[in-house]
Amino acid sequence: MKLSTDARRFLRIPVIVTTLGAVIAAGAWIWNIASCCGDGANIGARMLVLLGLAMLTGAALEALLPVVVGLQREKWLNSVQPKRKIASLGRRCATPGENGYPGTPGQKAGGGPQVENGVMSERFAWVPDLDRGEWLRPMEAEPWGSILSIVPRGFEAYARVFHPVDRDRPRETRTWQGVDQAAYFTGVGDIEASLETEPATWAQAAASFGTTMHAQAQYARLVRGNYGEVDGVISADGWRYSDTSEGCLDTASLAAASAVLARHTTTPDAGVAAIWEGWGGLVSSTGAARFVLELGEEWPAPDTDEDAVRVTVPSLRERLTAALRQGLTGAHAVLKDRRGLAPNDPGPGSGLLSQEVAAGPRFELHGSSGRRYVLFEAGAGEFADAAWPTRAPWVDDAVRAHSPSILWPDDHAWVLATEIDFDSTLVAGTTALVRELVRTPGVEALPIRTDADLTWDGDTLNRPQ
Repeated sequence: MKLSTDARRFLRIPVIVTTLGAVIAAGAWIWNIASCCGDGANIGARMLVLLGLAMLTGAALEALLPVVVGLQREKWLNSVQPKRKIASLGRRCATPGENGYPGTPGQKAGGGPQVENGVMSERFAWVPDLDRGEWLRPMEAEPWGSILSIVPRGFEAYARVFHPVDRDRPRETRTWQGVDQAAYFTGVGDIEASLETEPATWAQAAASFGTTMHAQAQYARLVRGNYGEVDGVISADGWRYSDTSEGCLDTASLAAASAVLARHTTTPDAGVAAIWEGWGGLVSSTGAARFVLELGEEWPAPDTDEDAVRVTVPSLRERLTAALRQGLTGAHAVLKDRRGLAPNDPGPGSGLLSQEVAAGPRFELHGSSGRRYVLFEAGAGEFADAAWPTRAPWVDDAVRAHSPSILWPDDHAWVLATEIDFDSTLVAGTTALVRELVRTPGVEALPIRTDADLTWDGDTLNRPQ
């Protein structure tokens, strides 16, 4: 077992004291045997022996105490994980869970190997060698926004992974049709208990709205809405649907997909994760604000204004938006700076990443498009564990963890890419990989052609008449 630095430091003192005690005890014992003097001298020698033995015992205790204290301190530090329920305005990038924050308060991440239970780990180590990504450079020659500008050409097959959404309906009526959303929760103390809430696929949304799910589908057209205005749309079968998340694949879907990806590479534990540098609070503290929602014992009745319908949205993110919009007295939105950040110093290194990483080289694609990435060591096997956000150095909030923008193994057997403005993720690989991926529970994916149009108007099957 590895000892703490404090334990090793304290051990140096007992070594000296122990050596001294052993020398005194040995000398006194020899003196006692060789002495031909009287009883007084023998008594003095024996006292020296006892003194030496006492010093040996004291030294042993002195050595054990800091070791035990050091180990117990390490055990305590490793067991303490601050946990808070948080929400922030913006895109949802991970399924809410019980994970806390990685590391210890104020810890800067990404400057080298991570420390877990006192053992150094190379997982998610920073990669300053940009040559690792140069094999993707040919994508820059493809038309901007096309599939082959996001994942490289030359692979056997391609797939599109659809980011899941949420849907809900009242438990009592089992439909939002004919229900006054602004007044429904008047007098309701437990909103969660009054709603039936579940994650939903795009195929389920299409079934609810009577549209057609296909590889080039656009979510807004599936729910018969306009782009950017579909959050909270209600279907004929009574479900209310949320909008999709752009730029991030949720933790659960990424874990399920990564388990498949790991089986289709010779290097499942070795690869690169490219993280977009533009996420707020990553490189610097700019844009790194957090809203903490503290719920009262019960929610007061919302206003009857037409804009009040958003108050009833069940997700934490939506409730915060509603609280800010309506000024609810039963909820307090408190602005807090990210833990460990320096809001008054927005320069590189004031964010989650260390000064070395924040000021380090970036892997850039597509010129001035803003697609600049920080690279980290990461294999598909790492992301197959849904708890990966608690270990990733670019994450300080496991509830809203940003998935890699690009992920590839060292053998270049496949590429997974989530364009920051897309609500779906693309995978390029072998035919066997794509075939398994589209059949994997927990992942909604379909094979797709490389010439498919994924723009907002590309869904011609569901185009309004």
